[in-house]
Amino acid sequence: MKLLSIEYIPGVEFEALGIVKGTVVQTKNVGKDFMAGMKTLVGGEITGYTEMLNEARQIATKRMVDEAKEMNADAVIGVKYGCPQVMSGAEEVIAYLEKLRMICQYLGVSDCKLQEGSMRADVNLSVREVGTETFGTRTEMKNLNSFKAIARAIEGERERQIELIEEGKAVQQETRRWDDNKEYSYAMRSKEDAKDYRYFPDPDLPPVFISDEWIKRIKDSQPELQEAKSARYEKEYGLSAYDASLLTQSKHLADLFEETVKESQNPKKTANWFIGETLRLLKDRAMEAEELHFTPKHLADLILMAEKGEVNNQNAKKVFEKIFDEDVEPKAYVEANGLKTVEDTGMLESVVDKVLADNPKTVEEYHSGKTKVLGFLVGQVMKQMKGKANPASVNKMLMEKL
Repeated sequence: MKLLSIEYIPGVEFEALGIVKGTVVQTKNVGKDFMAGMKTLVGGEITGYTEMLNEARQIATKRMVDEAKEMNADAVIGVKYGCPQVMSGAEEVIAYLEKLRMICQYLGVSDCKLQEGSMRADVNLSVREVGTETFGTRTEMKNLNSFKAIARAIEGERERQIELIEEGKAVQQETRRWDDNKEYSYAMRSKEDAKDYRYFPDPDLPPVFISDEWIKRIKDSQPELQEAKSARYEKEYGLSAYDASLLTQSKHLADLFEETVKESQNPKKTANWFIGETLRLLKDRAMEAEELHFTPKHLADLILMAEKGEVNNQNAKKVFEKIFDEDVEPKAYVEANGLKTVEDTGMLESVVDKVLADNPKTVEEYHSGKTKVLGFLVGQVMKQMKGKANPASVNKMLMEKL
């Protein structure tokens, strides 16, 4: 894989001072489209990339353009973004990075999987005494690859610098490596001031001028972002603000939800399955939403089966776990595993009568006013029916018998 520099495009890289510099990486095929559709960071906001790339190609050196056209491989584009704000702690940094990642994902810049290296962060950190306005000497920790590691690195480096100052020692301006296993940072190299880099313009790379009108045109063409999508879910699907925010926290999750709604035609039931079951399973399996791969129609079919009473809620959840893990076709799986709800009222009545006969004390308690024992009796019937009965039908028949 060949690395292709695009630093001849101004606006791609910012060197503003701040506590965090994030790096977003995207892999695309550089054939005829030459990475058309890629996005970049312009003026502190994420905007479209295609037109910028086209304009830059026209004035870029012929050598670089020809080199890119001749490449018959993937290229990795690195986009740096220097946060212009100074942040006061790990929580603020993580909130900022999570928002940045979400925007990048919604715009299609990158999948932003930190664990796979498609998003990294460099942390610049310094401490100062309470009541003072001047920052101390800063250090930089590079290429942190998880939000948890970033938070631990910030806390660890903060404590290290405070300890040095309290011992009367000086904090050295340097680049450090954070060892997340040992929760400690190690010096890698000294960090020069900007003047030591001896920056000068590259004569082979002409400047690119971008008009405000062009930037506005790109902004106006941006796709629907998380806030707008969440508001639409509230209005179009009748969801609460909380539910809408959960469903839009990941673009992939939101896309999967919308595709399922198209199939099920039941937004609220679909939202309940995503929030109650999909998010639960993601947490249980320590997965990211981007790893979801089940077919929307399979979940929609299961929702419809549950609505029709063809499978009870308990078994429906079991079936969904199989859809989640293996993307099984629900109707076939229910039939093959004998999970379909039994509609034989004669069989159900026979089991109900047996449960009542076997639990006379419970029946007596119910008649004395302890109606909560009904749940126990329902459970016994469901056990005898091996989970294939409709709980609502069981509850109704028990009440009629009692």
